[in-house]
Amino acid sequence: NNGLVKIKGTNAAQTITGTRVNNTGSTVEYYSGTTATPTINFAWGNEYANLLITDVTNNSSDLEISEKLIIKNNTDLSGKLAVTGTTTIETTENVSLTGSNNLAGGVVINKVNDAVLNNNGTFNLTQTAGADINTLTINSPVTLKTNVITTSSQTYNDEITLTKASELTVSNSTPADLLTINNKLSGSTYALAIDANTSFTSEEKVTAGYIKSAGTKDRTWTSTTNANLDSDLYIDCDTNKIIFDGNFTANNIYMYNGAVTVKSGKTLEALHNLAVWGAAYSATDKRYSANNTRFEYYTAPAFSFAY
Repeated sequence: NNGLVKIKGTNAAQTITGTRVNNTGSTVEYYSGTTATPTINFAWGNEYANLLITDVTNNSSDLEISEKLIIKNNTDLSGKLAVTGTTTIETTENVSLTGSNNLAGGVVINKVNDAVLNNNGTFNLTQTAGADINTLTINSPVTLKTNVITTSSQTYNDEITLTKASELTVSNSTPADLLTINNKLSGSTYALAIDANTSFTSEEKVTAGYIKSAGTKDRTWTSTTNANLDSDLYIDCDTNKIIFDGNFTANNIYMYNGAVTVKSGKTLEALHNLAVWGAAYSATDKRYSANNTRFEYYTAPAFSFAY
């Protein structure tokens, strides 16, 4: 194969005999021609240079892809995928990659409805700017290369690593639309902004340069154990409210804007300093002077959320 081979994969009896050669840059495309969820017969075999899936696919085969995997429709692959290059998802349907995968080139999401991703070890995840994602579930360690914005839930069942200042946003605000962090988050010196109803279910540390609650709506943070925000916590949510329904600790807590409620029997603890400013807090407060510095305006370090 030196170019493109298209195969209708719903013919279970279809076979291709002889030696198949996948030259550099070649692509095999599978399509089903149906809106059902068939079991695609990968008639070309288990080895590809580039694999393109353009129609509904359900398969449990192990696949080796030396260049790129491109998914453009409803896809459920439960076998082990070994992909040297980038795995790109671009569909308004659902994608599930649940095998013990080796997604060495990382995953790029251009759009998807519901995505479930798994890898044998850490993989890189990139959401292109403006990409629509409804729900996202990550079952393995993941390194976030960009902000992650979903309409409904985001669930991280293993460690999260940041490589830059990052924002995790869930646009909807119903109780079911949750950002769920089930393991530790390692942000090093990078800032983390959260705009979501958020559930912390592990005592593993959530570490970043600092953490900012940037709620554009009223938000609730819950914890089933003691949530260890091993960072400074900045609360800056305009006129919105953040409700702490659990036990939380942070190094220092700085409250600039918005309202804070701690549910009865729950705790929000600053290990060092707690600073709270009122509604009139302003960068242009005329009461400030070199001789009256108690009205000096402090602000969270600058965020930069570029894709």
